[in-house]
Amino acid sequence: KQYLVVGGIIVKNRKALFTKRRDPRSEFNNKWEFPGGGIDNGEAVTKALKRELKEETGLGIEPIEQLPEIVTRVEEKYGYQVFLLLFICKIKSGKLQTSDTEVADYGWFSLKESLKLDWLPANKEVIKNNYKILKKYID
Repeated sequence: KQYLVVGGIIVKNRKALFTKRRDPRSEFNNKWEFPGGGIDNGEAVTKALKRELKEETGLGIEPIEQLPEIVTRVEEKYGYQVFLLLFICKIKSGKLQTSDTEVADYGWFSLKESLKLDWLPANKEVIKNNYKILKKYID
């Protein structure tokens, strides 16, 4: 199986919002990630991004830049592959209110702080590989 997933790096006051995942699988539980989720069949990428970030964070967002690399992750144990499209986003509306079923915690982080987090596999590499782009928005 293959899944197309969108994720957002929400920026405010030169920091980025990241969430800690709530997951029944121990190897994914309590790992930091970019809020987001799956694109439904026939759904536009931007529409999915706005819907997923609203569901997980309570925030209405606007994408301002897409990261150039599509992150690919194979989970052989579970028999699927994920293609992750990531966007830097600004807040347009709403109040931060995370989903209790999907988010165990959240925080606003600088780039330096973000590199110290216990991330889902491949997500820390996204920060390292896109450092110059992220530096335009995050200290």
